[in-house]
Amino acid sequence: MSDHWQTIDPVVRLDPNDYIDWGAVDRITQRRYGELATFWVQKTPGVNYYRAELPARHLPGRSVEFNESDITPELEFRRQVGAAVWLFPGNDVRALMMAEMHLQGIPVFVEVDDNYTTPPPIKQLSRWSANRAEAMRTGLHDFETHVLIVGSPMVDGVICATPKLAELYSRLHRNVHVCPNSIDPDDWPEAEPPHAPDGVLRIGWAGSASHGYDLNDIYRALSWAAGQPDVEVVLFGELGLPIEHRNIPWARSLADYRQNVVEIDVMLCPLRPSAWSDCKSDSKALEAAMGGACPVVARAEPFRPWWAAQRPCYVAETPKDFLKIVKHLVANRDEARQTARLAREYVLAERTIQVSIQRWRDALSTQREEVD
Repeated sequence: MSDHWQTIDPVVRLDPNDYIDWGAVDRITQRRYGELATFWVQKTPGVNYYRAELPARHLPGRSVEFNESDITPELEFRRQVGAAVWLFPGNDVRALMMAEMHLQGIPVFVEVDDNYTTPPPIKQLSRWSANRAEAMRTGLHDFETHVLIVGSPMVDGVICATPKLAELYSRLHRNVHVCPNSIDPDDWPEAEPPHAPDGVLRIGWAGSASHGYDLNDIYRALSWAAGQPDVEVVLFGELGLPIEHRNIPWARSLADYRQNVVEIDVMLCPLRPSAWSDCKSDSKALEAAMGGACPVVARAEPFRPWWAAQRPCYVAETPKDFLKIVKHLVANRDEARQTARLAREYVLAERTIQVSIQRWRDALSTQREEVD
């Protein structure tokens, strides 16, 4: 107890433990499935689902949102079990927690689903600070601190969502593993979603404001589609286009998104190459396929699992390619339906968490000393 606390009149002094139900806090801020690892999550639900919830569910382990009760005055981590997996840490608070875990002999891993060594092309859209001094004052995460954490001796290994990320992070750490994003069929409808109900082919796109450049690359394709009979343009999220279309607001939960994504029969997945976007994953194509849509992907690094292995999809290198492919699919709707069916079969056969969970187990069984 601090000296300042002792100086407060006991009559008015309030102990938070008298008013906070920490058991309820625990139930709200963690999901427990087993004891093999603890995933310390961040604030992005989608990332937490793919990079913490699913592996925790199938290892099994637990996913935890850190709160001030997680470390005791005796420096015990009361909800930590197994290896500690920290999702893209980038501030001094997390660095100190990870260092203490390392000192206590707990295996410490960093998990990254994106390139956190550099700001995105539109810096204003990142919640991270580009200035370490500012980050230290505000408690925000920053890119420099993240790099320092990853390269420090307290980290046993790094788990990446893609091979491109692993290539990048291998410059910072010697023990790097690839555990790709995967879907859990239990979270999706078992039956194949209906395709083009009422004879209307729905062509669409889903993305946040950070993908404004990408949306511009499919503008011509969507503009043309909006003028065709029995075709509907559907856009998810906060961005729009000056064409006739139906907007589906950004879902508040992943369960809602999984229900909404069946509203698209042809999903356009544009992506402009950059040091930042090259390190993203193909989750949009995975979700499109599970929702019953035919994926049309950019010939970009994140979609390499699709175009390099000739998976069921269409591949566009330029905005003009997106237009040509959309015209082709509107004229050949049975082909769009068949590709969507084959894409879903591919994901269910090769891209499930049941298939990829062994990669997580293998990664978490290694330690830095085995590599150095």
